[in-house]
Amino acid sequence: MAFVRSLLAATAVLVAVAAAADGSRAAAAAAVAAPAAGRQFTKGGGDRREPYLFWPSTKPTPSVGPKPNETPVSCWGRSGSGAARRYCCLMQTPCGETCDTKGGRNAPAKRCVRKTCGRRVQCGMKETPGPVRTLEPKPYVTSTPRPTASRTAAPTARPTATPTARPTATRTPAPTARPTATPTARPTATRTPAPTATATPTSAPTATPTASPSPSPTAAWAFGDGWGRCTAANSRVRKEIRDLNTAERTAFTTALRTFYDSGAFDNFTTIHSANAAEAHGGSAFLPWHRYFLIELEDALRSIDPSVVLPYWDWSLDAADPAVSPVWSTNLLGGATPGACIPDGPFANLQAAQPTPHCVRRGFTARTTNGMAGVRFEEPAVIDELIAPTTSFVDFVEGWEFAHGGPHVAIGGADLNANFGDMFFISQSPQDPAFFLHHAYVDKVWADRQARNNPTDYAGTQNGRTVAASDNVPPFGQPVSRTFSVPCVSYAPPRSRRMTRSRGGRRVARATAVLAVAAEGTAKLSPMEQFARASGLSDARIEAAKAVLIAADVSATQQGLSIASASVTAGADST
Repeated sequence: MAFVRSLLAATAVLVAVAAAADGSRAAAAAAVAAPAAGRQFTKGGGDRREPYLFWPSTKPTPSVGPKPNETPVSCWGRSGSGAARRYCCLMQTPCGETCDTKGGRNAPAKRCVRKTCGRRVQCGMKETPGPVRTLEPKPYVTSTPRPTASRTAAPTARPTATPTARPTATRTPAPTARPTATPTARPTATRTPAPTATATPTSAPTATPTASPSPSPTAAWAFGDGWGRCTAANSRVRKEIRDLNTAERTAFTTALRTFYDSGAFDNFTTIHSANAAEAHGGSAFLPWHRYFLIELEDALRSIDPSVVLPYWDWSLDAADPAVSPVWSTNLLGGATPGACIPDGPFANLQAAQPTPHCVRRGFTARTTNGMAGVRFEEPAVIDELIAPTTSFVDFVEGWEFAHGGPHVAIGGADLNANFGDMFFISQSPQDPAFFLHHAYVDKVWADRQARNNPTDYAGTQNGRTVAASDNVPPFGQPVSRTFSVPCVSYAPPRSRRMTRSRGGRRVARATAVLAVAAEGTAKLSPMEQFARASGLSDARIEAAKAVLIAADVSATQQGLSIASASVTAGADST
């Protein structure tokens, strides 16, 4: 009986060996079912449980294979084949910064950079592992600049071998260029303030700024930098130009003259002209010029960081703008019809567009009625425009129309031909009055935003309906970013604004309409002239006029406008 049992066992073994030799996995499994049961794999199902998928080259036997997501034991010590060590550094996810990304079985996606695989034991990776495909490195591109940011210690201490060479080669020139440019800009601001321009008329302002200041704005500033620097850390308050003290006034006029003379300013005129259709004749008028002013102000601050762009509240001079203090010799200088600027910091200022010429104006400054009877819009009428009862569409149409009055009056109130620079959209930024004028236009929009919803924006531009997400060319920013400007705010003017007309009386609407009609030509005609020169349609011009007339009538009814002063004492009151 014992002999029979031995014979049966031997027969079973021979059957198993024969099945294995034939490659029949099913037969082998049937023959040795009991011993194989203790070696089942923990991943996969049926005969598909194959842990060797984790190995880079050869199939290991199941007894030495790693469990899923587990590194072979040979990786952690100095023993083990080169393939096993390479696998440790190339394929193991928990190795942290060891590898850039996972790769295939035999073709790692990226080169190993770090030597440590895990468990604080080195893997022995001193040679380049296996076949490597050249891919863009992920983690180490972002980590390489850091040594340069920390400037000295970090790059030398850590990645001595590879990263030090790269940052030093590419980044060394940048620090050298910047320090050189910035110091140049500061001396310019410090030297120029000697208001030689005011004391010694023409030769000093031209000679001093032109020689050294030219490189400074170009090196330290480029168009487009302004919005990037418009942060709360760079916040400043724009004042009415009459409220500047002597130092502020001198710093502003000196920096602006320096920038004009540098030649870098010509780009402003070109950009304003090239984008005329996007910047005028619609709702984009306000956000476009807000971006434009921030760029100009940033350019001036690259010359003198203390400079803040002032605004000219010309509504304070509405009755007779030619005698405004802005035309004094310590601000914008005077004017003679058709002639160069005669005095002040901008005397004989030169312009490049459309051909080289001196900047000209078209009125007689510091003389009563020197603008041939032209009047600007008044504070009370502007208050009506920014009231909550006025829609944004009416506001922007009326306000853009009203802003044309100063353009025409400064550029050609007393001329019939050969108008001054302010008269033309393509040339207007060449007169320094442009920026003070448009800073006030921007302030009025800011005042409306303070009283109403600051994100209020509607209407059309070039025949299409506008949206806050519209891109504003060439600034590359959306309209919505102008709804809240972190770097700029406005101080109210200290000069007393008109609160009542001479009589101080409220009048009937019919009386107010007649009074506004009688006074209207002096204000509306130059506005309409500029609107037509800008290409506005008749329909838009009439709509804008209607908005302004309605605002003027309302202010006159309350006794707040110049027109109400012409109403006799016997007029009806309400």
